Amino acid sequence: MDGNPLNTKLCEEYGCEIPVVAFAHTKDVIAAVSNAGGIGILGATGLKPDELRSDIRWIRDKIGDKPFGVDLLVPASFVEGNREDLDEMIPDEHRTFVQHVKSVSGAPDSPPPSDIDPTY
Repeated sequence: MDGNPLNTKLCEEYGCEIPVVAFAHTKDVIAAVSNAGGIGILGATGLKPDELRSDIRWIRDKIGDKPFGVDLLVPASFVEGNREDLDEMIPDEHRTFVQHVKSVSGAPDSPPPSDIDPTY
């Protein structure tokens, strides 16, 4: 971090210019936030897969390589301590959809659970 008080760890880790994360359900707002230096997060709960693909492409076209995120629903609970059972509960269609979204958006793979700091 340099002497700029707005250059935080969030900025360094996610490539944004200012530590502002904004959630919205409209792609225009997401693009505006990311273009202003923050990270826009698209609420995608109500979008159909083809709508989400279209919105991600539109956002990426408007912001280039600036960061943005997509908020998707995940289960509220899972079988504690048994990742294999949880893994079996995820439908193949969901896995295919997630892989497609990752490839369209350029999102990286998640780190292994052992590499994630639970306090972060």
